[in-house]
Amino acid sequence: MMKTFILQTSVDWESLSERTPLASCIQVAAATSRSFVICACGYVTASVKSTANSLLSYKSSPNAPRLKCKPGTTSEQSPLLSNIHSDYLMPGYTHLQRAQPVRWGQWIMSHAASFKQDLERLRQVFERVNLSPLGCGALAGNVFGIDRDAIAAELGFSGITLNSMNTSGDRDFIIEFLSWNSIFTSHISRWAEDLILYSTSEFGFCRLSDLYSTGSSLMPNKKNADSLELLRGKSGRAFGQMAGLMMSVKGLPTCYNKDLQEGWEPMLDSVQTVLDSLGIANGVIATMTVRPERMLAALDKTMLATDVAEWLVRNGCPFREAHHISGRVVALSENTETPMDKLTLEQLQAIDSRFTADIVKAFEYESSVEAKSARGGTSRSAVLQQIQELHAILD
Repeated sequence: MMKTFILQTSVDWESLSERTPLASCIQVAAATSRSFVICACGYVTASVKSTANSLLSYKSSPNAPRLKCKPGTTSEQSPLLSNIHSDYLMPGYTHLQRAQPVRWGQWIMSHAASFKQDLERLRQVFERVNLSPLGCGALAGNVFGIDRDAIAAELGFSGITLNSMNTSGDRDFIIEFLSWNSIFTSHISRWAEDLILYSTSEFGFCRLSDLYSTGSSLMPNKKNADSLELLRGKSGRAFGQMAGLMMSVKGLPTCYNKDLQEGWEPMLDSVQTVLDSLGIANGVIATMTVRPERMLAALDKTMLATDVAEWLVRNGCPFREAHHISGRVVALSENTETPMDKLTLEQLQAIDSRFTADIVKAFEYESSVEAKSARGGTSRSAVLQQIQELHAILD
């Protein structure tokens, strides 16, 4: 008869709900991803038990929840969605050069889109690895005729592993999580880099709380974004852990080998890194001060050059020609040190006679942003639609 076992854990399983934050669900996903090999008849080897105690554990009882990794969060709780409804205008950048005006909400949603993909990948990983190894023995299978499917169902797994020999030597479930973590931390790193730049005096788009920044041991005037810099640095660590385990398993013979012990340390560290990173990111956003006046001051009328070209296109000019004409308008503005919206109609018509008085509409930031109303764009309606789609993923 199979013995029921309980591996102690810091995870409060009863507290999990449909609104469990992403951090907790990553912990749950890791805990249920056959992160330890269980031997025949339900007994847990001493080495596996000690590993599971230090990792994340799985509470196997008839009342164990059926874990589906549903990290729903409210917009107020999520580090991605805070201040998302803001209509602040800011410069959008390509090549780190000012390009076109966008909304602050569009910038936040640009990172939310990346994390949405991370969430979808994590759910896919969970479905692939949520298979019970119970009953595979050391390599040859089980002689007592236990019902592996029934045990898997009782423990909350979605199925069982296919082959006992493969199960004993397989660490794909760890590699998949480390691969996922590499992508996730690269997105965290890029998000952190943006905020590091935006919080500098040169940009000044936001101000970090003292809780998430530090001073200098020498220079009293410094306020360094150390929390974000540490987040940015975690991606290199994640890449190294994934590559290291891949190197460890690439030449192993079939079934279990002690080399596979190398999987536990990066797994443990990766899970903790994800949890810590999410906590820090949430804290940074929750305590950060946005400075819309600095964003607005960073806008420049030359960023509306594309809008000038689009105005010409709407008035029958081929875009290639319109692009050239708009470039001449920018050059005139720079050479005369006159903002584009201050150029006279006569000056514009000297460049091209098709300019009329209503070209002034092309020199308004708000009009420029609102014109990008297609799905995924930066108009207010397009940003709100993105938010709704993201909420549908989280709910």
